[in-house]
Amino acid sequence: MTRLEMAGLIKKLPGRGHEVCKVSLGDLEMVIKLRGILEGAAAAALASNGVQETTRKDLACSIEMTLRIMLRRRISMDDVAAFKDANALFHETIMRDCGNECIALSYDQSVICRWQLRAHMRQTPIFWTRNFCGCQSAMRNT
Repeated sequence: MTRLEMAGLIKKLPGRGHEVCKVSLGDLEMVIKLRGILEGAAAAALASNGVQETTRKDLACSIEMTLRIMLRRRISMDDVAAFKDANALFHETIMRDCGNECIALSYDQSVICRWQLRAHMRQTPIFWTRNFCGCQSAMRNT
């Protein structure tokens, strides 16, 4: 509990236990911008250091998985899960293999923050199944 409190995820209530801290849209935007900066720096480092064969294979696999999904006429919930896996593989490969331990560590922290700020992702399955009315309704109710 102390580690969660130090990370700013929960706060101690006097005589009542703990409460999960609220997260603002501004917090989410900040994490997304930070991640973009980190990924840009990692991609530049990876390009200048050269791409190893395992890195190339992982990136190619991710791109192939994504293209297969994008070319489908109908997208299922399994496709949504596969897309999330392909997307994670792509970004994690760049960060893992960029050759800069500080960037990789910072990325790990931003991923943790992203998971803490995922409320907006509730709409993803609705969006990917092209149920736009359902997506709008879910956003209004969030």
